[in-house]
Amino acid sequence: MNGKGARNPTRPGPRLGTLLRGEMAEAYEKRGHGRSDLVLHYSGKAKKDVGLTGELEYLHFLHAECDPDVVTVDYSPLNANIDLVGRPHASLVHAVVKTRAGEVVWRRFVQEMPADNSVVKDLDTLIGKGPIAHVSRLEVWSKDQLIANPMSVRNALRALGWIAAARFWPLAEQKTTVLKLLKKNRMATFEEIFSLGVDAGRALFGAAVLELAHSGAVLSDMDLSPLHAMTLFRSVGP
Repeated sequence: MNGKGARNPTRPGPRLGTLLRGEMAEAYEKRGHGRSDLVLHYSGKAKKDVGLTGELEYLHFLHAECDPDVVTVDYSPLNANIDLVGRPHASLVHAVVKTRAGEVVWRRFVQEMPADNSVVKDLDTLIGKGPIAHVSRLEVWSKDQLIANPMSVRNALRALGWIAAARFWPLAEQKTTVLKLLKKNRMATFEEIFSLGVDAGRALFGAAVLELAHSGAVLSDMDLSPLHAMTLFRSVGP
């Protein structure tokens, strides 16, 4: 990287092992002696690679990454939360989300919604008080809630591949160009936005508009139909 922060495209970033070692070690520790799958993926909301333990954490990852109301996510909050509420309570929280409205939300994932919330009742009474006065609420999400919109889950999986591939390239210029196009024309297809670039640079425009959609800066119909060349992106506001 030179003095201006530009990255040499022939050297796309730090060594993979260096980037992943800490995240994978934390994921292995979190899994303990269980047999759940471990998934490592780049998160645009966390701005780093994150380790996800099991199906529910992975489904929530796909949901949160494409939710424009979610600004940032901590997918491994255990150690930080132990200092706040102790290990027994901290182990009940699988992710910490900060929303566009500025709320801090603790989330727990379960296969099925329990008949009562006795497991988290004590923790729920602590929310908003003392050392966790900054936490707005505790949410319990079931698998059915996480897969309520299969189209969104499918498109998130595809879009995150684009975003991860462009992670080492600054996309400010591409995003500005996309926003100008949408401001002028009100809407554009994925193919039209993709065609703003030249050769390999076309993919950067694809990643840029997907990041904009995930942040809520532009609208799309990815909740309704598969991501493809004719997917529509629209400007926000008048």
